[in-house]
Amino acid sequence: MSLITRCPACETMFKVVPDQLRISDGWVRCGQCGEIFDASQHLLPDPHDAAPVPIAPRSIEETSPDLVAPAKHPATWLAPASDTAAPPPVNDLPIVPPASRHIPEPVLDFALELPASEPPWAETVVPEQPVIEPAPALPEKEQTASAIPLIAPRPAEDDLPDVSFMREGKQTTIWQRRGVRIVLLVIVLLLLLALAAQVLIHERDRIAAAEPAARPALLALCAWSRCTVSPLRQIESIVIESSSFALTRGDNYKLAFSLRNNALLDLAMPAIELALTDAQDQPLIRRVILPSEFSVPSKPLVAGSEWSSSMSVSVKTSANMDRIAGYRMLAFYP
Repeated sequence: MSLITRCPACETMFKVVPDQLRISDGWVRCGQCGEIFDASQHLLPDPHDAAPVPIAPRSIEETSPDLVAPAKHPATWLAPASDTAAPPPVNDLPIVPPASRHIPEPVLDFALELPASEPPWAETVVPEQPVIEPAPALPEKEQTASAIPLIAPRPAEDDLPDVSFMREGKQTTIWQRRGVRIVLLVIVLLLLLALAAQVLIHERDRIAAAEPAARPALLALCAWSRCTVSPLRQIESIVIESSSFALTRGDNYKLAFSLRNNALLDLAMPAIELALTDAQDQPLIRRVILPSEFSVPSKPLVAGSEWSSSMSVSVKTSANMDRIAGYRMLAFYP
């Protein structure tokens, strides 16, 4: 048994099968406008499944005798007794019954009394209307095309095309040209070389101490950039192992000390600060002793070695000489 449903959007009616509605829980898609709706909420009865209703006869109109068709039970016209005219003969026309269904024919039985001045008329019978036969059921393919019961899956957002009124053409910007790309590549390479040169210049002393073979290249780079390659300075790796400060004669004192390099690289020779302090360890006299005064300036402090030196220090007589109770030494890079 087929049912009829109506699309609420475009009012188009389609035939559907109960099995289709059962599979899709009543949801279908309109084949005309694509609207998805619940067909079970818009079902209509199939007019071909209901019993045919007899067609009511039309009102009696004056027709010519040529178009008059008698019914199975012709009605009798009543005329006055003084009028003896008989009704004219009526030609019998065969009535073709419907092919598929038998519809009872209406019986017309009307008795009209005409005035005496008017001649009697023959009974006018309205011809029967042809019965509209039910249309054949649509094939399975047409039913599927007219009403799709299953809801098609919505495409993913990535698969949806970009909505645009005008299709944009491929435009080649200035940055996509071959010559511009080559120039940009050269600029990037030059910047990388400049960055590498800056790192070499900044870390030239450490590189020269770690790789003595790279010293000539670093000297050439410094000749171009106006810098010098010096021994590495790492004061936290230099320790004063021992020291002594003793009076020899007059204002002359003898200062002796030893330095140890705890680093794995050769380090530059540091300067020494000598401070004479009082009983509260407050400095009274300070003097800075440069490496040129107790060693060769260009001689580095070898890695892991200990270096000792002694020198004579002259202290001028002052009012604070009586308060001197000790001394303090500090290694640093000026």
